[in-house]
Amino acid sequence: MAAEMSLKDFFVGEWDITVFKTKLSTGELPEVLDDPIHYNISKADGSDSLLRGYFIQEDEKKPFEISLLGLYAGEWLIPSSADSSAQEMTPLFKFNFNNFSSGHLVSQGAFGDKKGTYQCVIFTQSSPAFTMTIYEPSEVDGSFGEYTTWLAKKYIPPKQAGFFQKYGLALMMGAMLLMNMKRGQP
Repeated sequence: MAAEMSLKDFFVGEWDITVFKTKLSTGELPEVLDDPIHYNISKADGSDSLLRGYFIQEDEKKPFEISLLGLYAGEWLIPSSADSSAQEMTPLFKFNFNNFSSGHLVSQGAFGDKKGTYQCVIFTQSSPAFTMTIYEPSEVDGSFGEYTTWLAKKYIPPKQAGFFQKYGLALMMGAMLLMNMKRGQP
């Protein structure tokens, strides 16, 4: 991230996020990962500190918000009730990223209401991405038998070719052809 880039600039856009669970006993990645979930995040109208987003899961549009409280701090909000059309949002986790090396920001803290924790690492180079690992206790016995990983990659649309990138070679070949034809005339 350039010195002046904010999390707002980083998060706004389209993301593909792959989510999977790993058992602590083996630590091995699942052999088959589910297809990525497509997230869309945009700036909220009239607000410099609120981002609104959604993803589609089981043919239902699931909203969420990201409330920015500073250049690298904020909270990820989800609907307060199972009715995702409800307007009231509640924090899923709060974040405060620290820049430990050029282009790598790290945040960790409490996650959800089950006494879970998370760690998130943002990579801000030419291909923006983040990895988030979530540890939540089991609802059955409260033990930490597995963790959830989010692997996220931002969709960057291909750059549109400029006029000379599109037609430069043909123009140059045409000019060379004309110069060769003119050379051949007495």
